Amino acid sequence: MFAATGFAGFVAARSLATKPEQAANSKLVQKPQAASATNIKSPTEASTTSQSLSAADHSPLFIRDSKAVALKAMLSTTNLPAYVSIPRLALAFHQSPYNAFSLDKTRDEVLRIDLKSFDCLLFVEQLLALVNSHDVSGFTEAVRSLRYEAAQVNYCSRYHYFTHWADNAIRKGLMVNLSSSLSHAVTRSILLNYMTSHASEYAPMRLEKNRDCIIQKESARVTNQTYIPINSFQAVLGLLRSGDIFALVTDVQGLDVTHVGFLLKDSMGLGAIHAAPGRGVMISADFADYARSVPNVIGVAIYRPLSLHYSP
Repeated sequence: MFAATGFAGFVAARSLATKPEQAANSKLVQKPQAASATNIKSPTEASTTSQSLSAADHSPLFIRDSKAVALKAMLSTTNLPAYVSIPRLALAFHQSPYNAFSLDKTRDEVLRIDLKSFDCLLFVEQLLALVNSHDVSGFTEAVRSLRYEAAQVNYCSRYHYFTHWADNAIRKGLMVNLSSSLSHAVTRSILLNYMTSHASEYAPMRLEKNRDCIIQKESARVTNQTYIPINSFQAVLGLLRSGDIFALVTDVQGLDVTHVGFLLKDSMGLGAIHAAPGRGVMISADFADYARSVPNVIGVAIYRPLSLHYSP
């Protein structure tokens, strides 16, 4: 249905981890061996490279050959619209391994760039940054501005909830929220405080400064969220296209979304490509069936990425 070609084919022819995500994907249609959500590393369990970075040093930390991968990815999608470039990149990363809590593996927050393994949000975030960048410097700055409030690299400024991350991307002109324009859409107000009530599940929250800051920010964080109820989603399939971002809306208290990824559409229907625990970057051939299979999902929010540099 959806064929992955890799970067070499593209060039010859002419880039966010939480416990809720792991829990939500423990019963995928494809029956993966879900990663354990209890495998949390202490803030002191940092790599030798990362430990050498001070809290004030916010230069990007590229994992393995991620810089070279970024260059190839940007070259392969030059001057292409997002609905073409994002599916191409996503398929090129097909079967890349899953990496939970990768941003939490250093005591001090660093601008970590990893195009070799992903969680669901980092898969979406870095690909959106890639299709809106021309060089490595622009790419790292795009990731920084997407990942952190006011581009300030620290744990408290990181966008931990997808709805806040998405609102930031929308303000920057990198995507639009389609949900409110689709039929059957509903809106709810939710208090996003899952991290406060589950602080022990997040290694960086063991540091008092992080815990106090997050608790303060979440004390009155009411967010409006628009989505299509899962039982009405079939009615909007014809309005969606490849490259659109999906977000699975949950009824878990204190949470907005448990999983995100990209839609893939062809003559055979609507599928999805996403980074899932136990499977890595995988393809779900029937997105609607997949979404209905995920525990606690009550609906789907849809966002459409934009390419700021595309000139038709």
